Amino acid sequence: MDKIIKALLIAFLFQLSFGSVFAQNKCNLKKICADEKLQDFDFRGQTTYAQLKTGDSISINIVAYARHELKVFACFEDKKLDNYYKIYQAKSIPEKKIRMISGKDTIFDVVKKTQLDIVFDSRKQNTEFWQEKIYRSARYIIIVVSPVTNIPREACVNIMVGKRPVN
Repeated sequence: MDKIIKALLIAFLFQLSFGSVFAQNKCNLKKICADEKLQDFDFRGQTTYAQLKTGDSISINIVAYARHELKVFACFEDKKLDNYYKIYQAKSIPEKKIRMISGKDTIFDVVKKTQLDIVFDSRKQNTEFWQEKIYRSARYIIIVVSPVTNIPREACVNIMVGKRPVN
């Protein structure tokens, strides 16, 4: 009897530890995006797979390196939902702040603030993807939103981030 209880306890702890990882990874196995969208871009580096419920959102940070062309799009398993995504460029803005004034000397601190500039909104564009040649390395934030609906739903989303060298 003790062996059965120990086995059940171990199985329960295993499920708690790895159950969400396996649920998240099931979206990796689903082919949601059509091959013709991929073209000759390399999507192996920063592509993300997630499972979203209505009312959820996911945010990922990516780095786009200089002398590369970047292609970003999202494929949604449930086409009936009004899912959308936005891409922001994150710019670091230095700002001087006075730390202390000592006699004739002023000591400054430099505080960096992040400014988000929207570069793509899938609801307002006439294309499904954002494609850009990157001449200077930059950080981007992609936010995918599954709006609230009366009927709760759950589906996979693939956030595809591809790159290819630019001559």
